[in-house]
Amino acid sequence: MWDAVYNLIRPLNYIVREGWKKINKFQYNVVVHFLGFCEEFYQQDFRHVKPETFFSYSRPKNIQKLFLILAQDSIYRDEIYIALETILSNHEVFKKNVPKLIGEAKVILDPHYTKPSFYNIVLAVNMIHYRKFLTFKDLIESEGISPLIKETFISTENVKFKIKNYIEELQRRLAVLEKEKLLIDLINKTYLNQSVEEQNTTILKKIFDFKNPEMSDEKEFLFSDYEKDLIGFMDRLLSNFYYVFDSLFTDKVRIEEDGNTKILKVLPYDIINNQVYLLGVSADRVRRFISNHRFTKIYFTDYNGFLLTGKTPYETETEFFQVIIDLSDAMLNLGKETSFLVDSVNKGLTRDLTRSVPYSGKKVIGNSLLYDLTVLDFIKMLAYFCFTFAQFFQNQKIKILLSDEEKVIKDINEIKSILSRIT
Repeated sequence: MWDAVYNLIRPLNYIVREGWKKINKFQYNVVVHFLGFCEEFYQQDFRHVKPETFFSYSRPKNIQKLFLILAQDSIYRDEIYIALETILSNHEVFKKNVPKLIGEAKVILDPHYTKPSFYNIVLAVNMIHYRKFLTFKDLIESEGISPLIKETFISTENVKFKIKNYIEELQRRLAVLEKEKLLIDLINKTYLNQSVEEQNTTILKKIFDFKNPEMSDEKEFLFSDYEKDLIGFMDRLLSNFYYVFDSLFTDKVRIEEDGNTKILKVLPYDIINNQVYLLGVSADRVRRFISNHRFTKIYFTDYNGFLLTGKTPYETETEFFQVIIDLSDAMLNLGKETSFLVDSVNKGLTRDLTRSVPYSGKKVIGNSLLYDLTVLDFIKMLAYFCFTFAQFFQNQKIKILLSDEEKVIKDINEIKSILSRIT
């Protein structure tokens, strides 16, 4: 038995240090007591301890108490076997010896595994000492042994600190994943309402076809012309986009209240200063390119080829395609933030004034595209355009996001399961 104890001390120490990540509190606490028993037993030289003087020594008495805690129910030893297999099966060194280590534990804990078992020895020593017949139940009651707690980990301060940090890390990760899942749901169910492969260009056509008084009508340009003239298409689409939505970006949304026109700041400053600003940087790069290559013909099929291979025969195309990709990234990021904002308002979660939308239910005064839209509808329309733009230009980030839904759900459930076990 001494060899069994010796062989188990290192693996049990590892479980006590790291096992709380994979086993429940009760299993962990049983292992802590089993390790305590093994360490006490290992340090005791039983060669000079006689049954009649057994209780003259503090260590043997402590060894017995630790053993009685483990022996009070067969569930305790079963949980130790489970913990050994669960934790050590993935350990680089211990995994090859898991069956042997479980066997060593049985040598110590199982009353029928060897003869005489440690159970037999403990009972015999006590009957000799007290000079009467005893059962294990008698010993457990006389020692006042109570069941181990299941509500918290019985651990050192160092392990408690590690558990606290791990919980905080999981909670941060869970918050990120839940926000990602919310975004996937918003895109799928509220904005695009379709599979990753499908295209819905309604909002793009609506903005593209709008008669912007600031643009010349020198030639008729159809939405379908994007296939043969991507530069002309982007020029019109981007100009109309800013004509329609610029009041959101410049804090000049107009509403009517009590017969008076009010001009409002609607979007929170963090969205204006971050996502809108970065969108403007990308849009300026697109405009500069268009200005310098107004008579160049670039085909949408070449853009598709660039996305697949990362190559194009012409350096000019490479530059243009990259600025479109950057613009679609910026559109996606603005879509994320504005969709979260709309969702928060709809759920009544905007108690923080920095994230609120003033006059969200009031009708917007503006061009014909904004007819009968509320302030919140206007922001939602912006998010709708941004997501559709990103999908139309086959933004890889939105593709990956939507295709990762199952993995995100799985990761959320796994983290929740871990948190429910260790908190």
